[in-house]
Amino acid sequence: MSERVRAFVAVLLSEEVRAALAQEVGRLRSVAPAVGWIRAENLHMTLKFLGHIPPETLARVEAGLAEAVADQPTLTLAFAGLGAFPSAERPRVIWAGVVEGAEALVALQARVED
Repeated sequence: MSERVRAFVAVLLSEEVRAALAQEVGRLRSVAPAVGWIRAENLHMTLKFLGHIPPETLARVEAGLAEAVADQPTLTLAFAGLGAFPSAERPRVIWAGVVEGAEALVALQARVED
């Protein structure tokens, strides 16, 4: 089996948003020390998980994404609330609720999916 790259498409968050989320994550670490927490600079909003793909596929993915977002304006999002899935008792992913800009984010995700 050839080498594969774990890939996903994500929206990068501003430093301000990452810092605020990191502060909340810091509070959660004390109640869930067994969770594999990521560093603040890696916090993001996943739009599409691609799985483990061959490295040679990355260039095609990048080209397709560049085309999909070429005319997209910068997203302005506001967040409130945190949750987890599959459940708060067994968190694998922590999510932040989007309270402003959700329609634009959903439209962007649809373009990425296409």
